[in-house]
Amino acid sequence: MKPVFIEGIGIISTRGRGLNKFEQALKEGWVEPTISVDGRKAYRVPKDALIDYNILKKVRRSDRFSRLAVFAACDAIHDSGLDIADLDHSSVGIIIATAFGPHATIFKVLEDIIDYGEKKVSPTTFAHSIHNAAASYVASALGCTGPVMTTTQFYFSFQQALLLASSWLDEGRLKKVLVGTVDECSPAMEYICEEKLSVAQNGKMSPLSCLKRPKFVPGEGSAFFLVSHDSKNKKYGAFTEIKITSDSHGWTDVDLSIIGTNAMGGSEEVYKDVLNEGIPVAAYSSIYGGFMTGNAFECVAAALMLKNQKQYASSNIDGAEVWNVVDKSKKRELNQIQCISHNNKRQLAFIKMMK
Repeated sequence: MKPVFIEGIGIISTRGRGLNKFEQALKEGWVEPTISVDGRKAYRVPKDALIDYNILKKVRRSDRFSRLAVFAACDAIHDSGLDIADLDHSSVGIIIATAFGPHATIFKVLEDIIDYGEKKVSPTTFAHSIHNAAASYVASALGCTGPVMTTTQFYFSFQQALLLASSWLDEGRLKKVLVGTVDECSPAMEYICEEKLSVAQNGKMSPLSCLKRPKFVPGEGSAFFLVSHDSKNKKYGAFTEIKITSDSHGWTDVDLSIIGTNAMGGSEEVYKDVLNEGIPVAAYSSIYGGFMTGNAFECVAAALMLKNQKQYASSNIDGAEVWNVVDKSKKRELNQIQCISHNNKRQLAFIKMMK
């Protein structure tokens, strides 16, 4: 795989919109999740993070799922230093990865069918229930006319999206690709998680405990990377290797391992077999919650650390069952970081990033 250089990043999470808010979250560590009217705890994106009338005027009818994606995607372009108006719109591709898609809107369509009959369902609501709707809104907001695609997979959709972005760049069909993830939390999702998973009643996930039945707090958000093969424009290093395998061994030439313990992939005991004793280990899902595309958030954390040459302390490390846990934030030399995630079949996905 040729290096895929990161030119810009946009992110929206429970701590708000923007890289500064996310970096501040890494520095501060764990905070209490929000509580809904029915008493369920979750790491939800605040309403004021989705208010920007310069963007909203372009996506007036969009649902919340699409807005999460559009805001993060636009921020990735701005972070790169490019002006949307100056983009070579035909040479920019868009790939969105999601685990559950616009499920809240899908449930709304189903409820309307039950309440009003299928002939009286809102066409706009139905259009937003299509998985590719968010990608279409991103393309419309940016004026991009290159290829647009959505990849949907429960566990490794972001890794697959990165591989596809790399292929598009290798073929020379595009100069840049905007690749990212989006998933949202809804009352339906919170209910399902409460019924099927081991919810952390105190609001604290323990991402380094490597439990057979890990504690869970739902999360949501969106993260986008503007990538290219042009090393001159890199701002946050590069993605250099990606592998999805049943082999429980990662790379040994990295300076840090970040594990994606989102608690939705079943037993996390697999990480005990993966991690090398000599490589420091960190996990940050307790900051933004558990969701299947949270591995993109780990990559954002890795990109910030490579740029700043600083490691951030893991939160909620009580009961950690792995070696060499990163428990303090400090300046240190970081040349390569690997982000590791797993699925319920004990398969592993590795993303290597370099400075």
